[in-house]
Amino acid sequence: MKNLVVIKPGYLWVLEELLGLAKEHQLTLIASKEMTLTTDQIRILYRDQLEKSHYPQIVEYLISGSVIALVFVGENAESKIKQIKGKTWSGIGIRGKYATDYIRNVMHSSDALDFDIESAVFFSQDEL
Repeated sequence: MKNLVVIKPGYLWVLEELLGLAKEHQLTLIASKEMTLTTDQIRILYRDQLEKSHYPQIVEYLISGSVIALVFVGENAESKIKQIKGKTWSGIGIRGKYATDYIRNVMHSSDALDFDIESAVFFSQDEL
């Protein structure tokens, strides 16, 4: 199973910690790319948030700097990444330790049903 993780602007420094935790969870990094997102790409990643009042803040934040997209593969990758990621303000996982608010919450990860759509924002099929 594959899972997409996007480290958000201002948090690129968590990459080393994320890679270490992924390795501990027996996940293998198969693709990575640093880039600045466009509003069209954000619309795809956050299509479930388009009608929310905070969507403009999501866009403003995500276009403010570079992101790093990573694809991990391994057994139960989605659940392992969710465990590594943790929940905002929980004190558990990377989000729990470093998120400053609901929008600046360190990272995004894909659900299994969304992987193909969201990973295509960053990678061609040949890159995966």
